[in-house]
Amino acid sequence: MSEQPVSEADLQAYADGKLPEERRAAVAAWLAAHPEDAERIESYRQLAAELRSSYDSVLDEPVPERLERALRAGRVRHLAMVAGWVAIGLVIGAIAGWQLHGARPALAPTPVRPAVPTGWPLSTAGRATESGRCAAPCGDWRV
Repeated sequence: MSEQPVSEADLQAYADGKLPEERRAAVAAWLAAHPEDAERIESYRQLAAELRSSYDSVLDEPVPERLERALRAGRVRHLAMVAGWVAIGLVIGAIAGWQLHGARPALAPTPVRPAVPTGWPLSTAGRATESGRCAAPCGDWRV
């Protein structure tokens, strides 16, 4: 199985000491075969060490108050913006609800049954006969 070629990212990680152990040996062997790249990577290591020694003390200093205030102001501004969008959404929803509260879907029409049952002659339906009784059953036929 062939090994992966050494990339510039591998070389930079090697110079920073961030390369995994299994890859570090392969990069060290590659640098031994390429002395000009080994010299360049060694200069990067020296530069990184000088920068660390110069600026390590800054990492221990407290954060300036004006930077902390700027961070807090950004958080407050973000919360205010979110609250504003929520309020706008509520107002739009309330207006839409008020406008649409009367617009209900039309109900399906109720089927109307005929007042005279099918099969009864229309001439006698609902009329009283001489005896005073209806020829057709009287009453409300709607359900």
